[in-house]
Amino acid sequence: MSEHVDHNSALQAAIMLAEECLEDALADKLRAAAAELERLEELERANRDVHNSHSLMVRRLDTALNGEGAARQASLCDIVQQMESRPAVPAEVEELVARIAGWTCDCEYRNGEKCDACEARDVLAKHGEGEG
Repeated sequence: MSEHVDHNSALQAAIMLAEECLEDALADKLRAAAAELERLEELERANRDVHNSHSLMVRRLDTALNGEGAARQASLCDIVQQMESRPAVPAEVEELVARIAGWTCDCEYRNGEKCDACEARDVLAKHGEGEG
């Protein structure tokens, strides 16, 4: 009978060890999943920030081109089409319009220097004044 008890004790000990291993593995998997979820949420927030900044820059460019009566939901494609249908513009303006996709700054000035968006707005405003 003692062999049977020893066998049962060994079996119980093996089951307990297996359960502990499974709990540890599950806890590790849950921690990894939580970290991955946090990483993905941060990427989604960053993507949303870039999208919002891009939309703001498109709106500012549309307003610079068309005044306060500019369309509320203009897209970059709309602005490019509008620019392509206009008479030739100075190369400086074309270069700034082409760089819009990289604009992320929504400030007026950065360390005393104008960002590309602010510089483009000023150039486009001057170009628009010259047409009138």
